[in-house]
Amino acid sequence: MQVNVVSRHGSLRPEVHAHITSRAEKLLTYFERVTQIEVTVDFEHEAVQVEIIVDTEHKHDFVARAEGAEATAVFDA
Repeated sequence: MQVNVVSRHGSLRPEVHAHITSRAEKLLTYFERVTQIEVTVDFEHEAVQVEIIVDTEHKHDFVARAEGAEATAVFDA
C-alpha cells in the first residue's frame, strides 16, 4: 500500500506529515484491500482543506473532505 501526502499553496511541518501518514496507514485495519491513499492538504484560502482519496481493490474509491483551521485537526476529523 502506498500513502501520498501532497500540500498545495503551502507546506507541512515534518511532524504533521508524519502524523497524517501514520493515521492514514491505520485505515488498513478497517479495510484490508486498500491499494493507495492520497491525502491533499490545501492552504489556498484562510481555512485548511483536506481531501482523502482511498483507492481499493475491486471497489469504488472512497473520498472524504473536511475544512478547518489546523491541518492535523482537520485530517483527524
